[in-house]
Amino acid sequence: SQVNRDRLLMALDAFFKQQGYEADWKTVENASNESLITTLAMTCPFAPSEKQALLEAMTTEDRAEIVTALMEMTVLDDTRTGEGRVQ
Repeated sequence: SQVNRDRLLMALDAFFKQQGYEADWKTVENASNESLITTLAMTCPFAPSEKQALLEAMTTEDRAEIVTALMEMTVLDDTRTGEGRVQ
Protein backbone atom coordinates (compact mmCIF):
# COMPACT_ATOMS: atom_id res chain seq x y z
CA SER A 1 0.00 0.00 0.00
CA GLN A 2 1.21 3.47 -0.83
CA VAL A 3 0.38 7.00 0.27
CA ASN A 4 -1.89 8.70 -2.27
CA ARG A 5 0.10 11.91 -2.16
CA ASP A 6 -1.94 13.69 -4.83
CA ARG A 7 -5.17 13.09 -2.89
CA LEU A 8 -3.46 14.10 0.36
CA LEU A 9 -2.18 17.38 -1.11
CA MET A 10 -5.56 18.21 -2.66
CA ALA A 11 -7.26 17.61 0.69
CA LEU A 12 -4.58 19.61 2.48
CA ASP A 13 -4.99 22.55 0.10
CA ALA A 14 -8.79 22.60 0.53
CA PHE A 15 -8.51 22.17 4.31
CA PHE A 16 -5.96 24.96 4.70
CA LYS A 17 -8.01 27.33 2.53
CA GLN A 18 -11.12 26.56 4.58
CA GLN A 19 -9.30 27.04 7.89
CA GLY A 20 -7.54 30.21 6.73
CA TYR A 21 -4.07 28.63 7.11
CA GLU A 22 -1.06 29.56 5.03
CA ALA A 23 1.36 26.89 3.88
CA ASP A 24 4.91 26.88 2.59
CA TRP A 25 4.05 24.59 -0.33
CA LYS A 26 7.69 24.11 -1.32
CA THR A 27 8.39 22.66 2.12
CA VAL A 28 5.22 20.57 2.00
CA GLU A 29 6.10 19.16 -1.42
CA ASN A 30 9.68 18.37 -0.33
CA ALA A 31 8.69 16.69 2.94
CA SER A 32 8.77 12.92 3.16
CA ASN A 33 5.41 11.18 3.47
CA GLU A 34 6.14 10.18 7.06
CA SER A 35 7.24 13.66 8.11
CA LEU A 36 4.26 15.34 6.44
CA ILE A 37 1.71 12.89 7.87
CA THR A 38 3.17 13.09 11.38
CA THR A 39 3.17 16.90 11.32
CA LEU A 40 -0.43 17.05 10.08
CA ALA A 41 -1.57 14.50 12.67
CA MET A 42 -0.03 16.59 15.46
CA THR A 43 -1.04 20.06 14.33
CA CYS A 44 -4.46 19.82 12.67
CA PRO A 45 -7.41 20.64 14.94
CA PHE A 46 -8.94 17.17 14.96
CA ALA A 47 -11.16 15.86 17.76
CA PRO A 48 -9.54 13.73 20.49
CA SER A 49 -11.14 10.56 19.11
CA GLU A 50 -9.76 11.35 15.66
CA LYS A 51 -6.28 11.98 17.05
CA GLN A 52 -6.55 8.66 18.91
CA ALA A 53 -7.30 6.89 15.61
CA LEU A 54 -4.19 8.50 14.13
CA LEU A 55 -2.08 7.31 17.07
CA GLU A 56 -3.39 3.78 16.68
CA ALA A 57 -2.72 3.58 12.93
CA MET A 58 -0.11 0.90 12.34
CA THR A 59 1.55 2.28 9.21
CA THR A 60 2.29 5.62 7.60
CA GLU A 61 -0.06 4.61 4.79
CA ASP A 62 -2.90 3.98 7.25
CA ARG A 63 -2.22 7.26 9.02
CA ALA A 64 -2.14 9.09 5.67
CA GLU A 65 -5.50 7.60 4.72
CA ILE A 66 -7.03 8.74 8.02
CA VAL A 67 -5.54 12.27 7.84
CA THR A 68 -6.72 12.66 4.26
CA ALA A 69 -10.22 11.43 5.07
CA LEU A 70 -10.49 13.70 8.14
CA MET A 71 -9.51 16.75 6.11
CA GLU A 72 -11.90 15.81 3.30
CA MET A 73 -14.76 15.25 5.76
CA THR A 74 -14.09 18.58 7.50
CA VAL A 75 -14.16 20.47 4.20
CA LEU A 76 -17.22 18.58 2.96
CA ASP A 77 -19.10 19.06 6.22
CA ASP A 78 -18.34 22.78 6.17
CA THR A 79 -19.61 23.17 2.61
CA ARG A 80 -22.83 21.37 3.55
CA THR A 81 -23.54 23.26 6.75
CA GLY A 82 -21.97 26.62 5.97
CA GLU A 83 -20.64 26.68 9.52
CA GLY A 84 -17.35 28.39 8.81
CA ARG A 85 -13.98 27.74 10.33
CA VAL A 86 -13.07 25.44 13.18
CA GLN A 87 -11.85 27.59 16.06
